[in-house]
Amino acid sequence: MTSLPSHIQQRSLSPAGNGLFTIKAIDAGEEVLRIERPLVAVLNQKHLTRACEWCFIWVSEGEGEAKTKLRACQGCRIVRYCSKTCQSSSWQHHHRHECKIFKKLYPNVLPNTVRILLQILQRRKSKSLPNTEWQALLNLQSHIDDFRSSSTKNADGLTTYQTIELMSQALQAYSTTEEEPLSLLQSLTATTLINALTLTTPHFDPLGLTLSPQIALLNHSCTPNTAITYSHATLSLRSLTPIPANSELTISYIDTTHPTPTRQSELQERYFFTCACPFCCENLTNGIPEDPPINSNSDDFRARSVKAIELQNEAATKSSPSEAYPLLSHALDLLSPYQPTRQPYATILHSAFLTALSLQNYPLALSHKLHEYFLIDPVHYQPDFHPGYLGKGMLVSRV
Repeated sequence: MTSLPSHIQQRSLSPAGNGLFTIKAIDAGEEVLRIERPLVAVLNQKHLTRACEWCFIWVSEGEGEAKTKLRACQGCRIVRYCSKTCQSSSWQHHHRHECKIFKKLYPNVLPNTVRILLQILQRRKSKSLPNTEWQALLNLQSHIDDFRSSSTKNADGLTTYQTIELMSQALQAYSTTEEEPLSLLQSLTATTLINALTLTTPHFDPLGLTLSPQIALLNHSCTPNTAITYSHATLSLRSLTPIPANSELTISYIDTTHPTPTRQSELQERYFFTCACPFCCENLTNGIPEDPPINSNSDDFRARSVKAIELQNEAATKSSPSEAYPLLSHALDLLSPYQPTRQPYATILHSAFLTALSLQNYPLALSHKLHEYFLIDPVHYQPDFHPGYLGKGMLVSRV
């Protein structure tokens, strides 16, 4: 198991459970903690053909022949590798246990959460997973009872707990670990949903999911003092501001650019807690409303926001960027009477920037990026070392 450095301590907190603290002062921009490889990491399905399954080097469109050629595993044809060294390392570490399972399912791919736990369970069955890592995973909060009582439903009309039940049944079927009770698999699935992190490229493009019992001990703050970055398979925790000795290290689980009521609602719905960070407490104590409107009444802004989000969601369903961009442009027009730093304008603007890049309309993409850089970023991402300047939306460490 990856041990914590000597200046980082795990401490019990109430009611947050556990947390990580630094016993020495840390300057802004320092690497606080490094994990060469998290316990487990998997790629999103759409990136399985574009990134190495072991080192996570990402091959951009059009670069495959010129720079790096990814070769598919000849057994399952699901995962790909940039070299024989990466393929051999992956095979010895975990892929030899899952390859036959993936081969039977080809061309279908199991969900990320199922693949994460399948890898862990197969490694445990083969006795290649250290018991310390297994115990650390079991000690993480699962909130399984909260999931069971939650009525929140997904796009398929299923509650999260019903989804957990389905994924657990799939795990039991594919992992050939019948000795593990279904209740344990459900708890592990819930644990993964609560504690998984977004795996990104060094430039903060989302690639997949990781799970690290050590990093999972970090608690949330809407004004975090650290952020997670990746350099291929290496995870780094870096300080955003100077951190005094004996301070708790915090990250953000969500997009902190949204108003306080929105953040509180999302944290309660996804992670089952009410945020009591200084920023939230100050706003709620002073009765600060939900981002007061600038040029019109709040009802008008809410109506425009609802429609803009609907257009953004519709754009996400389009297979062609030429179909998606007009929807995003319409959404931006709806929100244009209001301050650009107000959500959801900033998020939609970044989606429009990425879509313009896909269209290879570089003047349009540049205009969106300049709008972000000069009008939005200085407000949303104030610390000098904030990675928000490099990649929007990747400050959401928890999935």
